Amino acid sequence: MNALKSQHTVIPYDYYLPHFGFCEPEGGEPKSASSNFGSVLFGDRVFDSPFELKMNVNESCKILCPLKTLEPAQVNFLIQRIQERYMMNWAVDGLPVGRKVKDNTTEYSTPGFELGTRENKKKVNSPS
Repeated sequence: MNALKSQHTVIPYDYYLPHFGFCEPEGGEPKSASSNFGSVLFGDRVFDSPFELKMNVNESCKILCPLKTLEPAQVNFLIQRIQERYMMNWAVDGLPVGRKVKDNTTEYSTPGFELGTRENKKKVNSPS
């Protein structure tokens, strides 16, 4: 796992910052993974994770860690990061994880994926 970055701010956050409440690897403290030259130049700190990703293996959902209740301060922190469009930057076997983005005319790939998205809930008027 790499740091989280935003298109709207310059402040990166470590993936395992307690404010996020993400699941940690077994045994608690995440271990620093070996960095390549690019990671060092960009100041990325790479850590191991509890995810087990396998290619070409059809698996159902697995429980990663016990359900956690977040404190109100953690929830507010996450909401703010989502509003700032923070991106998760993962690497699997040294390759960046990305997503496909489609705008009106073009489809392209981009590294990382959003921490979350805002859902615009429209107020529905009830019939009189």
